[in-house]
Amino acid sequence: MKTKITITVVVAIALVAVAAFWHLGPGSEGGEGGANTGGGISVSDGFWNQGSPGRSAGSAAVNGYATPEEERAAVKDLQLDPDKLKAANNAGDKAVGNAGSIGGNSSGIGSNSSGGPSGTRPPSGGQPAPAPGTDTGSPGDPKAPEPPQNPQPPGAPETPENPQAQSTCTIYIECTKVLIPDNWKNLKQSKVPVVPADGVILAKRTVSFSEGESVFDLLLRETKNNRIHMEFVSTPAYNSAYIKGIANIYEFDCGNLSGWIYSVNGLFPNYGCSQYQLQEGDTVEWHFTCDLGQDFGLNF
Repeated sequence: MKTKITITVVVAIALVAVAAFWHLGPGSEGGEGGANTGGGISVSDGFWNQGSPGRSAGSAAVNGYATPEEERAAVKDLQLDPDKLKAANNAGDKAVGNAGSIGGNSSGIGSNSSGGPSGTRPPSGGQPAPAPGTDTGSPGDPKAPEPPQNPQPPGAPETPENPQAQSTCTIYIECTKVLIPDNWKNLKQSKVPVVPADGVILAKRTVSFSEGESVFDLLLRETKNNRIHMEFVSTPAYNSAYIKGIANIYEFDCGNLSGWIYSVNGLFPNYGCSQYQLQEGDTVEWHFTCDLGQDFGLNF
């Protein structure tokens, strides 16, 4: 009999000691002696919560007891009555079971830790969610018009599309020497109808050219623009072009020494027209000679 009483007393003391250890020991989540973040009535994670989320070891005052002695008495009472223990756990679950999901801890939905309204959660990365109506730059949003590139001040002249085409020169094409009677009698009869009455094939005019163009380039473009016949022989290996006929008047049409020659600013270059590069203000003239240039003062 004494042995049974002794065992009973030892078991009771052991239970009280275990309860006291659970109460005074460190909490699993809240730190030693930390308060329950969910405001529940748990004594320790090991006994009350049994691993339930949102609970940690707390003081007797936080759990609703005036002194530790009252709390230990309540623990002992609950230990001896399984129905009360179950009811207490159910009550605790209602009070703190949702602490980690709605308005409770700092990571749950509805947390105000980011300073935003209740019911919102910050996006990943810890940044607060944008306020309603905030422009987030989503695709399809209208964009402000971009400023024009290189705007021109009011009244400024427009920039030309091809600045290189602003150089100018003068061109003139004639065959007046054919009209001299001594030369006219040497003209092929088939060419009489094609010779202009005044001998002018293209009247003197000012035209534009691009940098790097030659006298031949100018002749080729202007005869084409004015629908004037022109025939030439090109030798690419020597970058050379020889003019055979203009306006259907060919070399040898007015004697064996007749043909086309050119001058620039009154001078007759001794190289081909495709090798003479134009300069600003040049005067280019094409002449039909009947005496190998001697009728123009040349002595070849």
